[in-house]
Amino acid sequence: MNEVIILCGGAGTRLASVVPNKQKALAEVRGVPVLDMIISGLIQNGFKRIVLATGVRGDQVRAHVADIAVPTDCEIVVSEEKEPLGTGGAIRSALSYIHGEHFLAINGDAFFGGINFNEALEYHRGKNAGVTLVAVAPRTEADYGRVDIATDGRAGFREKAGAGSLMSAGAYWMNRRLIAELPEGPLSAENDFFPRLAAEGRLYGYRSAGYVTDIGTPERYRTANGEV
Repeated sequence: MNEVIILCGGAGTRLASVVPNKQKALAEVRGVPVLDMIISGLIQNGFKRIVLATGVRGDQVRAHVADIAVPTDCEIVVSEEKEPLGTGGAIRSALSYIHGEHFLAINGDAFFGGINFNEALEYHRGKNAGVTLVAVAPRTEADYGRVDIATDGRAGFREKAGAGSLMSAGAYWMNRRLIAELPEGPLSAENDFFPRLAAEGRLYGYRSAGYVTDIGTPERYRTANGEV
């Protein structure tokens, strides 16, 4: 059973000028909340257990998903952080809701298309990777996580480095046992965890021809809504 943790606990500071007083995962793109788009895409990819890692305005997320209709064999559960934990800390905190050996973690402020997450999982398993980053073609702006993939599949990662041929899609297949070894508390996956894994040779990259639409800034939010 494919399982996923959606990270939807960030404060959304950069987006606040255009989406005030709302959890950014609930920001609407052409009338549809981004979180709904993400969940729909994941269900189409065969995910049966969806864990929402909430923090800031988590009550909004919980109330919203209570009204989302999902297939009878699919389950949505909510993990609540009591203090800001960062991306890595939020994943570690939500781990008790994950039962399988591998799971996907995905950012809650972007929706995707054309990414075969099942194929990425097989790649991840085949490499016996600790974490496998899904990588796509980069956007024009340089504020993205740069992914460099060697011929053997091992990856280098630099957060907000840009200027690379591949961009992190904000989606990561993870080994549950590896994440369970992380200490509880605040941790940035992008700034602390991934660089360490890369240095240890346990970070891999999966190149996808799909795309990601990120709404994390006012400019990208307006573009996603066809306003630019």
